[in-house]
Amino acid sequence: MKRIKAKTKTVLAVLSALAFLLFSISSSIFAGDARLYLSPSSGSYYVGSNFSVAVLVGSGSHQTNAYKAVIKFPPSLLAVSAVSFSGSICTLQITGSPNYSNSSGTVNLECGHTGSFSGSSGTIGTITFSVKSAGTAALSFTTAQIKAADGSGTEVLGSTSGANFTLKPVPLAAPAVSSPTHPDQNSWYAQNQAVFSWLRPSGSVDFSYILDRGSQTIPDNIPETTGLTASYNNLTDGVYYFHIKARDASGWGQTAHFRIRIDTAPPEPFKITSVPDAENVTIAPLIKGKARDTTSGISHYELSLDGGFFQSVAIPYQFSRIAEGTHVVTVRAYDRAGNYREANLTLQVIDIAEPVITNPANGAFIPILERLEIKGLAPQGLVELYLNNEFLALVESDGEFSYLYQEFLKPGSYTLKAKAVTEGGVESSPVESRFTVDPRAVSLLGLTLPGWLVYSLLLGTIIGLLALLILFFKRRRERERHFVEDIEKIEREVNQKLGAAEKESDRAVEEILAGGRKGRVLRLERKIEKIEGETRSSLIEDLEKIKRHHRVKTQEFRFPRKVIVTGILGDILKKVQEELKKRKKAR
Repeated sequence: MKRIKAKTKTVLAVLSALAFLLFSISSSIFAGDARLYLSPSSGSYYVGSNFSVAVLVGSGSHQTNAYKAVIKFPPSLLAVSAVSFSGSICTLQITGSPNYSNSSGTVNLECGHTGSFSGSSGTIGTITFSVKSAGTAALSFTTAQIKAADGSGTEVLGSTSGANFTLKPVPLAAPAVSSPTHPDQNSWYAQNQAVFSWLRPSGSVDFSYILDRGSQTIPDNIPETTGLTASYNNLTDGVYYFHIKARDASGWGQTAHFRIRIDTAPPEPFKITSVPDAENVTIAPLIKGKARDTTSGISHYELSLDGGFFQSVAIPYQFSRIAEGTHVVTVRAYDRAGNYREANLTLQVIDIAEPVITNPANGAFIPILERLEIKGLAPQGLVELYLNNEFLALVESDGEFSYLYQEFLKPGSYTLKAKAVTEGGVESSPVESRFTVDPRAVSLLGLTLPGWLVYSLLLGTIIGLLALLILFFKRRRERERHFVEDIEKIEREVNQKLGAAEKESDRAVEEILAGGRKGRVLRLERKIEKIEGETRSSLIEDLEKIKRHHRVKTQEFRFPRKVIVTGILGDILKKVQEELKKRKKAR
């Protein structure tokens, strides 16, 4: 009996273990293991700054398609400035979501997926916070849901994870640093003594600083000075960083970093060569060479010929021209700090034949107004011409050359220079011819005339033209005076005759009013017509005289009969009517 009981207990124990194992397996398979969490889950931020927090879903062993999250935050420390579904796994948004309240400190996100999502870090939405004040801000989920994409909306959320952020007051600003010895942080300087100065941030007490080779070093919390400058002497070449921070009543502030670059050594010694070889230069040479500077590097090259002006060039440098004879080329290689190293090369340039100026001959006199014709002999190639040391022309020579200067030269002394240039760019020594433009002779129409004769003729011509001009204006004024006198005479005669006609009209009015003889008007009309005819004939005759005398062209004169006759008769009748009205009123 005891054996049966023992066996029974053993069977029950085995069955119990199997049941527990099956329960555990089914729990792991069927229980929700999805999670909602925030990222980042921690961090430090300053008051006034912004930061973003993503709401993420981990689906666990499930396919999911619906999500809801209500996040709680402390409104006294944080404020939501934006909520976004950008980059979200959701393809469906629930009406009214997302929304947030800065007064109650909540953010509501609710959305779905038309298919399903499975993964460890799917973004539902992103919240952007602004830091209002210092403190520790805890973010947590007050509502959290993850639904399975199983057609029934089974809840599969297993856990949530919030976040904690440390919010700090804005630290004391970093001092504004500068350097009078090395002002540009991007430039190199050949100065191994460095001076730094800075401005004191408001409320700061003292400063901690250090100079080293690191770009982001933070000085220790031991005060170095209460002043506003620091200096270093005998620094070796290289790149340094000056780091400084200030302290106020609340502690140490932010760090400022200032870079200086020092290079006091010139570039390494170098050599220059030429093509062709310096001992026998037959064409304009190519200068070659390369300098090296291990600290700041080579900035540029400058070249001087025979101790002349240094000009910036690229090396290799090709001369376009070079004069015959011995020359010294000096090349300076500059590093970025302004240090330089020189290299010299002596060139032996072959001699070439000099040109010969045959015209104008040295000491020649050229008449004024004669064009300068230059002629000469030179080897095949080019000839450069200079007049009074100013470039005049570049002409070709096939053994001979010529050039006609198109402008007239002023009287005076001139120097003409010429030098031959080979096809390879080698120049001969210049030759000169001095000549004088002599005003005592004048070239006109291919003839050379004495200057006194030409100037006398010219002066006489000018005087004659002036006399003719004066006579012309004198005669013109005389004609104008006579013309005015003739017109005034005609005007007086016409006025006399028209005045007589007017008197006749007045007598006619008196006769008509006195005797009633209206036929007097007809006789008056005939008399006026007679006066008109006489006046017209006289006026036409006088105008013809003026035309002949003054040689002017005018249209044929037509006396305005209608104006004179009709006008005068109209005046007579008007006077008669006015007088009759006066007498009628008097009665």
